[in-house]
Amino acid sequence: MITIIGMLTAGVLGGAIIVEQVFNLPGIGTLLINAVTTRDIPLVQAIITYIASVVVIINFLIDILYRVIDPRISI
Repeated sequence: MITIIGMLTAGVLGGAIIVEQVFNLPGIGTLLINAVTTRDIPLVQAIITYIASVVVIINFLIDILYRVIDPRISI
């Protein structure tokens, strides 16, 4: 169950691009699409690095949560 929550969080970040485009909302997804279409490579790299960092941090927090829930698991 905890692992699924981590994967869903990554999916929400990926789905933000689609939702923002469909409903014309400003956000990181729209910023990424605009950066790609204008070939703003540093901004694309920054957004991808940010999203990847969020996913890594969430996975790390889930690993720590596993340790709290079941002390037999070592990190």
